[in-house]
Amino acid sequence: MKSFHSIAAGLITASIAISVNAAFSDLLSTALHTVAARALLFSLMMAACCLAMLLVAGNSRLKLAIPGLDEPAMVILAALATTSTLHLASLHVSPEQLLSTLLITNALTALLAAAVFLLAARFRAGQLARCLPFPVLAAFMASSGLLLVVFGLSISASHSLSISQLASWHLSGLEITQLGWGLAFGLLLLLCMRKVDHPAMLTALLSLACLLSPSSPALSTGSNLPTLQLVAPVWSEILAALPTMAAAAIMAMLGSTSNIMALDQAQHAGADLNHELRMNGIACLGSALCAGPPVSVMLSDSLLAGSMGAQRWPLAISFIACGMVAIWQQQLMLSLIQPFVLGGVLVYFGLELLSQWLRRWSALASAERGILLGTMLTFLLVNVVAGIAVGLVLSALLFCYRASQENLLRTIAVLPGNPLRAEQGLLKVELTGQLYFGSASRLHDQLQVEIRQHLPRGGSVQLCLRHASLDSSAMQALHRLRLWCEQQGYPLQLACHEATMASQLRRWGMTVQDEAPRLAPSHPEGTHHRARAATTSPRFLHLLQTGRD
Repeated sequence: MKSFHSIAAGLITASIAISVNAAFSDLLSTALHTVAARALLFSLMMAACCLAMLLVAGNSRLKLAIPGLDEPAMVILAALATTSTLHLASLHVSPEQLLSTLLITNALTALLAAAVFLLAARFRAGQLARCLPFPVLAAFMASSGLLLVVFGLSISASHSLSISQLASWHLSGLEITQLGWGLAFGLLLLLCMRKVDHPAMLTALLSLACLLSPSSPALSTGSNLPTLQLVAPVWSEILAALPTMAAAAIMAMLGSTSNIMALDQAQHAGADLNHELRMNGIACLGSALCAGPPVSVMLSDSLLAGSMGAQRWPLAISFIACGMVAIWQQQLMLSLIQPFVLGGVLVYFGLELLSQWLRRWSALASAERGILLGTMLTFLLVNVVAGIAVGLVLSALLFCYRASQENLLRTIAVLPGNPLRAEQGLLKVELTGQLYFGSASRLHDQLQVEIRQHLPRGGSVQLCLRHASLDSSAMQALHRLRLWCEQQGYPLQLACHEATMASQLRRWGMTVQDEAPRLAPSHPEGTHHRARAATTSPRFLHLLQTGRD
């Protein structure tokens, strides 16, 4: 029974991979303006998936992991192929050179992704994948979903559409009808999958659409298609696209790492994240050998196979056998899948990706929504590298602003003076947290208010730097506070337990002594004691993981 479930899971996941690879091969061949490249691209993508399945099945320590082409990376490569083709068409580059340039671009992106995976595993930096700000990651995934929808509509209408070019949306009556069929099929897939959340439903709908729709006579045989020969690529275009390829590799690594961690938690496997990253990097090397794009672990397919009780090797053998048959009968396979079916598949995946990452829109603060929208617009209108840069800069500015609003005055105690000894009182303040340039000036103003409010002229001030981090701006703010205290007649002393920080403070001309014990009023009946509510210090990793404090 388990073998039957494994074979069924392998056939279902293989059918999904065939549909997605056929859609992307059609998309890339449309970008290259040559139908002859479609069968070659489909075969290479299926070979990359089968090789990745073999490598992951033999080396992964997860209970069950199914690799596939990384969809966000494919979106970036498809957009890159479209823009490169438009540029190279003006230079009268042959279709053979365009195809060679695309294949080298795919292989280099997979090699870069493999390098990122292997470096992350070597330096045990897999957890750094969580450090990408949530608005940036959500904007990238939502943008990828929107581009998938546009690409799906382009395949359905057999016309290249672009978000930034409104003139590309002027379609003829036949193209509008084809676009409507693709959009309707994508919405049908979305509604059916929302009602019955099982990939078997997706496979059944795809099979019915392929069997009930007439086959394409233009692709039924390969005799009427011109043959393409691989020639030298346009290296200048490849070198110019290296930043975009690097961004696609990094995003593939981040997405796959998130899927691996989620899959490990769902399966209770206790697998080593760095080992899984290493295996994914090796799988990307195998994809590069097939001139394919980066591959990653597919979360939904892996969870499906696990819920069906599938075993690793029977599933892998079934998947690879189905993939080999698809490569062998590539012309028949591609002729059965109509453009509106391929377009509808991309529309469905795009809508799923778009809704998944915009689902938490209401939970985001206004500033985070602004970061998400700004990053998303930069992704769509400029390029992915500029989008990541804008998102990171905006997130850093938001972090600095929130850090500047932190209240670092943890405990304030006022000890009354002794009139017999001519003592005017002592104000003790404890500082804990990160005191950087953002909060240094605010701290200076806060301390002035506290001193004027609770301490008579001539009283002493003692600052206890307990587990506090200071930068040069904070040093300067404390130096200004010391000068102000001297002018107003409030002697200032600093208590610090770290020798390095104490020596830096002395270089700024401040008096520093060993840290005093924790604040405790010596005269309970005559002491005004006030404890501030402890606020959480700004945590950089927590902010980058969630986008919020």
